Amino acid sequence: MTVTDVAATAVLYPLFLVFGVLQFIVALVINTPALVAWALSGKAKRRFLESLWGAVHKQPLGRELISTLMGILSTYTGSVSPFIAQVDATETLVQLTERPWLRNPFTSIHALAIANAAELASGLLATRATEHFGGRVIVTNISVAYDRKARGVISCHAQLTPEQVRQVESMASSAQAGKPVDESLVIQVNVLDSKKEIVSRLQATWVVRVSGGKRA
Repeated sequence: MTVTDVAATAVLYPLFLVFGVLQFIVALVINTPALVAWALSGKAKRRFLESLWGAVHKQPLGRELISTLMGILSTYTGSVSPFIAQVDATETLVQLTERPWLRNPFTSIHALAIANAAELASGLLATRATEHFGGRVIVTNISVAYDRKARGVISCHAQLTPEQVRQVESMASSAQAGKPVDESLVIQVNVLDSKKEIVSRLQATWVVRVSGGKRA
C-alpha cells in the first residue's frame, strides 16, 4: 500500500463494510422465497452448490448473495470480497475488483489477493463438478505464476478440459457403482484483466474422494 492507499482505506473501508452488510440484508430479503423453496426441495444435501446457484443466481442480487455467503463460509476468501459470476459443471468465473486495501506498494492488486480469488474459482469448479456423485474435495497443491501487474477488475476463469470431463464422468461411474474414488483433479485458472490479457495463472490440485456406496 502507498500512503494514499492507507488514507483511502481508513476512510472508505468502513463505508464499504456498511454497504456490504446492507446489500446482504436486502439480497437476503429479496431472495427469501427462493431460499425457502431451495431448502424445502431437499437438493441442498446432495448438490449444495449446484442447487443453491440454480435457485438464486438469476434473481435480483442473487449472485451477490451467493458471493457473500461463500465469504461467510470461508472468511479468508471473503476478505478480498470476490464476486462469483458463473458456476457451471465445467466452468466457473470469479471476479475481483481492485480496491485500495487490496493493493501492493506498486499500485496493483496484491499477489495473494489474486491467488485467493483464483483458488476460489478452482475450488468452486472442483466442488460443482463432483458433488453430484458425493465427491469430497480438498486442495493438496497450489502453484501461481504472475505475468504482469493486475489492475481494475480481473476475472479468474477455470474450465475443465475434455479429458477432465471424461475423468469426472469415470469417477461418477465408479461412485455410482459403489466403488471408492480417490483421484487428483488438476484445475488451471487463467486470470485476465479488462483487456482479456492473462495477468496470472494458478494451478490447483484437488483430491476427489468418495468412500463407496451407491449415490443417487
